[in-house]
Amino acid sequence: MASGTAIDFGRSSITWLLAGQPSYGRFAVDASLTLPQGETFYLCAQVFAGDVYGNGPLFKEPPYGFSAAFSETRYRIFRDAVRGPALDDSFGDPAGHFREVHFDIRRAASARYDPLALAGVSAPAGPLSARLRIAGNSALAGAVLEFPVAGLPGRDRAGAAGGGGKRRSPLATQTRLRDAGAQQPRGIPHR
Repeated sequence: MASGTAIDFGRSSITWLLAGQPSYGRFAVDASLTLPQGETFYLCAQVFAGDVYGNGPLFKEPPYGFSAAFSETRYRIFRDAVRGPALDDSFGDPAGHFREVHFDIRRAASARYDPLALAGVSAPAGPLSARLRIAGNSALAGAVLEFPVAGLPGRDRAGAAGGGGKRRSPLATQTRLRDAGAQQPRGIPHR
C-alpha cells in the first residue's frame, strides 16, 4: 500500500466575484483534471441559475443549471438547459469575466488500495477518491483525472461505511473537464 496525498473534496471549493456585477459564488469541487503539460482544471458542482439578489422569481426562466471548470489561466462555464433550446457555454481568461477567483484546494494524506479490496468487509473507512491516468493516442493521453468515489455498496455519500450516495459519473466528469480545455464551444448541450 503506497501513501501520498489526494484532494479532500469535502473541504475544497472555488470562490468567484464577477467583474461586471456584485455576484459572489462559492462552489464545491467535484473533480480535477491535470493535463499532460501541467495545467490543472477543477470542476465545480452544478447548481441552478438564479436571481439571488433580485425581487423576482429565484430561478431563471427558462431554467438551466450550470457548472464551471477553472484553471489558473482559463475557465469554462457549462450550461445545461432544463427545457428549451441548448444554451451556449462561456469560456476564456478568468481576468476578463471575474474580478477574483480563489482556489481553496485542500489535500489530505491518502493511501493507495487495490480496487478489489474496496468491496469487502475489511474495506478502509472514510472518504475515497479515484485517480485515473487517461490512456490512448488523444491529446489527453497522460492526463490525470481525480474525483471522489461514492455509491459503493455499504458506504455513505461521504465514503464512510453506511448507505449509498449519488454522484455524477466519472465519464460525465471527464467529459466536462476535457471540454474545459477546448478553445471553441462544441455547439451541443452537455449532458
